Amino acid sequence: MKLFISLFLIGELMISCSEPTGSRNSTMVGSIQKKTASKLWLGTWERRQWGYGATLEIKDIKRDSIVFSLKAFNGGHGGELEGVAIVNENVALFYQGQEYNTCLLELKLTGDSAIIIEQKKGICYAGMGVSYDGQYKNSKIVPEEKDETLLSLGIFKTEKEDSLFKSLVGSEYSLFVYSTQTTSEEEDLDSLHVKVYYSSVTGLHTIQENIVMVDSLNNIWAAVLHREKVHYFTNSNEYKMKIPKTIEKWRERFAEYPIIYK
Repeated sequence: MKLFISLFLIGELMISCSEPTGSRNSTMVGSIQKKTASKLWLGTWERRQWGYGATLEIKDIKRDSIVFSLKAFNGGHGGELEGVAIVNENVALFYQGQEYNTCLLELKLTGDSAIIIEQKKGICYAGMGVSYDGQYKNSKIVPEEKDETLLSLGIFKTEKEDSLFKSLVGSEYSLFVYSTQTTSEEEDLDSLHVKVYYSSVTGLHTIQENIVMVDSLNNIWAAVLHREKVHYFTNSNEYKMKIPKTIEKWRERFAEYPIIYK
């Protein structure tokens, strides 16, 4: 990927966004006395958020500029960018303008522990719903990631509920976790007096999805997609070999997938 170098004027940032069609680059014009950027910028910085992770790597310093690469995700969608940002004390600006895509990023260094990125303009070559915004913590001080659970992801409210679900689905518990990024509460079509949760991963619908139904007595009906099959679990004897209407409704978009009764 080509590197794009941005120039900015301290105290007066001039961005031209009205170039004739066909112009490849808008230009920031200015003249500054070059300074050397702090070495505190160097390293790997992480934005840890389930399903929305991102990594900033600052590989080199060239006097008043930093050389970086940036990757971000929203489920199955991603974005990738690299370039050179000009530094003024603790703020770095990256700008690249083309006919069909414009990108303006502000990177703000806060001590030696974090960099805050603000995506001020453009989609910056990212996929649908992908943003570079957020706080990126220095990877040297970020604590080791803990495994997510359906409790931490908000499907269950207590350790007891989560533990009961784990005992029901066994080793396939991770399939439910990794297919839970966005969740909506849906209608109970069977009048079972249950909470119904549809979950999926952005950009991977009909590939990574699950449904969980649970009542106040901890009766559970659940299904998850795995390799174009629907794996179905329940602790209700009445529904051991049949699917509730609510789950039938959920699987309408991939009705050809066989049901595996677990």
